[in-house]
Order: sequence, then C-alpha cells, then structure tokens
Amino acid sequence: MTDGFVPVHEVGGAPLKVVPDALCTRCGACDPICPTNVVRFDERAFPFIETEGCIACGLCVAVCPGVEFDYRKHYLERFGVDDPPAWLGGVYRTAWLCHSPRERVREAGSGGGVVSQILISLLETGEIDAAITAGADPADPLTPTPVICRTAEEVIASAGSKYCVVPQAKILRQVRRLPGRFAFVGVGCQIEGLRRLEGFNKNLARREILTIGLACHGTLEKEATTDLLRHRRVPLSSVIRFRYRGGKFPGKFQVERAEEGTLDLHRFEYKDSAYNYLFRLYTPSRCLDCPDFSAEFTDVSVTDFWVRNDKGDYLYPEGSSLVLCRSERGEAAMRRLIEGGHLLGFEVGREDVDRSFRHLHREKRIAPFLRWQRRRRAGLPAPNYHLDPPTVSLRDRMAEAFQRATFVFSHRRFTRRMMVAFFFSPLGDLVTFFNVKRKRWVGRRKARRHPTTLPVG
Repeated sequence: MTDGFVPVHEVGGAPLKVVPDALCTRCGACDPICPTNVVRFDERAFPFIETEGCIACGLCVAVCPGVEFDYRKHYLERFGVDDPPAWLGGVYRTAWLCHSPRERVREAGSGGGVVSQILISLLETGEIDAAITAGADPADPLTPTPVICRTAEEVIASAGSKYCVVPQAKILRQVRRLPGRFAFVGVGCQIEGLRRLEGFNKNLARREILTIGLACHGTLEKEATTDLLRHRRVPLSSVIRFRYRGGKFPGKFQVERAEEGTLDLHRFEYKDSAYNYLFRLYTPSRCLDCPDFSAEFTDVSVTDFWVRNDKGDYLYPEGSSLVLCRSERGEAAMRRLIEGGHLLGFEVGREDVDRSFRHLHREKRIAPFLRWQRRRRAGLPAPNYHLDPPTVSLRDRMAEAFQRATFVFSHRRFTRRMMVAFFFSPLGDLVTFFNVKRKRWVGRRKARRHPTTLPVG
C-alpha cells in the first residue's frame, strides 16, 4: 500500500490490479500469500483483487518480484557472493551437457527431454513426491496452467516448452497444504516469485522445494497462438493439443486436431520462424525489462545448447540441454542421475557454457538498464533489481534502439495480425529461408574461429 500500487478501497468496489501491468511478471506469487484468498486472474493472467474480503494487508504487493527483486541480497544468501556476476550464466558449481536415454521422453520433451527425465528419475528414486510443471488447462488446450505431477505419465503429459504466460507460482497455495517433497520448474520471474514467497512464509521456506530453472528469452501472450491459428484457418474449437516444439528437434509449432490430425503451423523450425517472429509481435513488455535469462536463483538451471559446428549445423541435432548445477543439493542430484544412467552426458567447462550464453548478453544484461532509465525519466514505474548499471557503449545504445524498433508492430492488434499474415506466407518463408542461410553462415564462422573440443553429436 505504501508503494502506491494498490489504492485504498471499500468493500464492494471494482476489482483492482495488484500492481500496474507494466510491472507485473504474471508469476502468480501474489495468490498464495493472500490471507483471505481474494486474488484472481483475468483472461490475460494479470492478477486482480476482489475487493470484497480484502483486508488491505498489502502482502500481495510486498511479495511481488515484478516491483522489486534484490539481486544482491539473494546472491549473498544463496551463494555467498557480494557482487552479482554480469554474465548471463550466473553462479554455478558444475555444468553438464546431456539428454534422456528414453526415446519417448526425448520425443515428448524439448532439448533432449532433460527436464522431464530429471523429474521422472527423482520421482522413481523417491527423492521427490511430486513435481510442479506447466501443463494444459483441461478446459482450454491453448492455455498453459501449473499442474502437480506425481507419476512419470503425468510428467510426460505435461512435457514440452510452453511459450505462453503462465502464473506458475499460484499453485503454491495448494502445495503449502500438501505433504511431501516437491520440485518446482519455472523460468526466472517465477523462481523469483517463489523466493519472495519463501521470505514472507517460513513454512514454505522450510519445505526446501527443489527448484529447476528454465532459460527464458521472453514468453508470448496467448494471442500469439490464437492469431496464428486463425491465420492458418484452424478453428480454435477443433484443437485438442497445442505443441510449441512438436516433431523432430528443435521442433515446430504444431496443433493436434480432433479429426484432421497433426498440423505444422509453419515451414521452418520454431526458433527460425514462429518464435522469432511472434516474439517481436506478442512478447510482454515486462519480459524485456528482465535481466534473468538463465534462472539464476535455482538449484539447477536448464537451457538448450544452440552451438553449431563448422558446417553450420547444430552440434547436437538430436537435442541436448546444458544443465548448470548452482547449489550443492542440485549438483549432488545431478551427479546421481548421470552416474545411475538416468541421463546420458558429460561435464563441460566454462568456455563452452559461455559460448551458449554470449549472444544474448547485450539484450538481457544491458538493454534492460536502458529501458529502466528511460521509464524513470518519463515518470513511469520501473522494476528495481538492486543492480549496478553496466558500462554502456554507443554500440550498446544503438543495438538497444534497433531492438526497440523491431517491436514497432507490436502495439496494435491490427498490425500484429498483418505481420503474422506476412511472415507466415510464401513471401515470409522466403525471408526466413535467407535468414536461415545467414545464421548457418554465422555459425560456421564462429565454429571455425573458436573451435570446440566437445564430442560431435
């Protein structure tokens, strides 16, 4: 309340947003902390308060990681580090490149099925009793929602990337009342929501939930999928499942229909086509303010390994993931899984980890500071991560300005749909074709300039 985000209100008043949309990460952490259970979520997953029953305690604002998340405090508490590292990988003890040995898990999951395999193995060995992941809403297959998985089949059913806003932390209201040991899978903002909740709720902190972080460049609004389906003339009512990375690695946006079967929604792989374009049109502006690409406050972080060989092909075309073990607990669990054959892979060094993250450093560690400064100068609210501003060069400012310009069509629904129609047309496919050629050429140059010692996949 003292921050001014939740105005004084009377019983029976209109619903109120917990915090301004420009600050809200939609992580869901404000729901479990509410003592009177009056936080709800609108059709875009923004939380609001049902004023009847609200006691104006302010906890929903106090716990919000979108308003403030103290990097320094959490780095000191978790890793004993006074100065948070500037690079995207964060602090970690060991790093592994691996994949699942089970074909079914690899096919259902993304990046070699590593996250799904970790959860399945921890369930099978009794190290956890349940896992919190993102599945599909039974009533709406186009809306991802947090689910609790207790069996391998439930993990596989929820497997795969979900490039859509998910208020993952809201399910912790349910978890607080359940016995057993849990694993929580989430992206950086969702993990930050969990950490803030643990700071306010000691019972939740004592649960010692194992956290598995997913690297996140930025998510998408639900309209990204519905507009794409409308462009492809797929009735929304016919959809029984939407897959963001279906088929052969690295995958495509796919839809499974009740009678017509599976349909690829674009020609090229998801990262070169669907996600790359939809990111510029439908990514929430709050995602661009986030400096946490690799989920730095977890026990284990997992990301795809996009390094290419000297021919421009992915070094591991069947899919593998880079796993960063940040805590002693996470490292011990990972070593047991590798030694027990639950995961196939090998340990990698700092140079190869840095190679995987370097291309996004400017976009996630420098551009957000420029955005925060611009918002504050305009008198608008901006998040506070308690980080020292980096040294910013003219080249950095030009890159951020160019990045900002690529979102010019994202502000109107008409222009978004117009660009979807262009990018997912034969002419758009031609643009993508030449972009794929360019990326392969750049990958070849990098591989020849900085050859890797990793075994070829």
